[in-house]
Amino acid sequence: MKPISFIIGAVIGGFLGGLAGYGPIMCGIFGLAFGLIAGSIAHNLSGNKKVAMADPKLQAAAATMSPPEGKCGIYIVRKGFVGGKQGMDLTIEGAGSTQIKSGLYAYAEVEPGHHNIIAKPAKNAKEETKIQITTHGNDTVVVQAGLSMGAVNNSADLKIVTDATEAKALVAGAKMVALEN
Repeated sequence: MKPISFIIGAVIGGFLGGLAGYGPIMCGIFGLAFGLIAGSIAHNLSGNKKVAMADPKLQAAAATMSPPEGKCGIYIVRKGFVGGKQGMDLTIEGAGSTQIKSGLYAYAEVEPGHHNIIAKPAKNAKEETKIQITTHGNDTVVVQAGLSMGAVNNSADLKIVTDATEAKALVAGAKMVALEN
């Protein structure tokens, strides 16, 4: 937990308790509660890193969802409110890695075959989530990434989207990030 966010939260919580007309003990309780909430939010977001957005021409080509002849397209889309601002580290083995938040997606053109996708929340996660997909010539696979928040640890949820209309809508409603090799 970030100490500064806890302290600021405690001061704000105590001040708000005082404005609401509560006594010093209740103001202290409000301060502690508000400080813990603010501190835990700051802690969860502290693992986020700045990622480069994809070149607009590459994003436009990826948005067609038609990979080049002999290649397959893998899309990993993050959508959802729960933990949406917490970064999720992604790796498409053999293609690259990045971090995405809600409203973003990663795209890779790969050879047909078996491909591992590994995801892990940037903070408060003990284990990676890994799925293997098998692609054939000119396949397009869309994987929806989500976050399952636990009391102590978070985990990544990866789900292959089988409905073509839903897959296109997910990609169309997100912005593409660049993969790092």
